[in-house]
Amino acid sequence: MDAETGRRLRHQEVWELLPWYVNGTLAAAERQAVDEHLERCPLCQSEVTASRRLSQAVRLAVEMPPSDERVARLLARLAPAPAAATPPPSRGGARLPAAVRWVITLQAAA
Repeated sequence: MDAETGRRLRHQEVWELLPWYVNGTLAAAERQAVDEHLERCPLCQSEVTASRRLSQAVRLAVEMPPSDERVARLLARLAPAPAAATPPPSRGGARLPAAVRWVITLQAAA
């Protein structure tokens, strides 16, 4: 396996851990590995930022009674990410669908 393939595999593994990273449920060793990867991966940094925004939006929605204005603002925050924020395709490894990652993040926020 060449270095580029190994880097992609590690990236994919970290990408799949990001929901748990955001909700703070990773084991210390996994959290450290994700922290190290995040130092050099803008794609994963962007995903963490988006996941944290979603988590915060969910917390706010739970804390405040919904209104039409708040629902509209929440929906605007949840607009689909640009195509550039999509991770490279996995080669052989199973990848959690984006919807599953968001559900995990939402459950943790609740």
